[in-house]
Amino acid sequence: MKKALVVLLGLCMVFALSCETTGSAASSEQPVPGGSLAPITVELRDNFQYGNSYAGDIRIPNLMNGYRIMNGDSFTLKVTYTVSRDLTNPIWVGLVDQSAGSDYWNPLSWRQSSGEGSGVFLSEGAPRAGQTYTVEVTMTAVKNSPGATPAHNTVRMETVGTRGSPTAVVNFTEFVLTKR
Repeated sequence: MKKALVVLLGLCMVFALSCETTGSAASSEQPVPGGSLAPITVELRDNFQYGNSYAGDIRIPNLMNGYRIMNGDSFTLKVTYTVSRDLTNPIWVGLVDQSAGSDYWNPLSWRQSSGEGSGVFLSEGAPRAGQTYTVEVTMTAVKNSPGATPAHNTVRMETVGTRGSPTAVVNFTEFVLTKR
């Protein structure tokens, strides 16, 4: 009887320890950014108070899933999209911090002052209304995001244009962001 009680007590301890270990391992895992987020619509609106561009952002909770972009992180973005009107220049995309302390936005995948890194283009030329574009690009962070909220980890899109042109709507039927 004593032997059976000791064995039972030992099994209970092993079970309790395995549950505790599993729980602590799960809580230390990093969130996984991205995944398939389509369909997404982005409006490239007049941004001429800051320059000669039209701009739009993707700032949603499941973009990074609580992940904080860190220096050296590399992300692949695969998109399929159409635009609502002919554009005069390619659409540029990059990772930015748009939190309150960023002074509108702070680049994460390029350095404005040194030219290190860059936003990447979603087409070789200016997209045309009615055409479908599919492209895969890589963005690499050149600095840490200050936090893990959607505002800290935003995808920024811009295109150079002419003041007074209408808003351009970009309809993504495929938008897959993957941390490499």
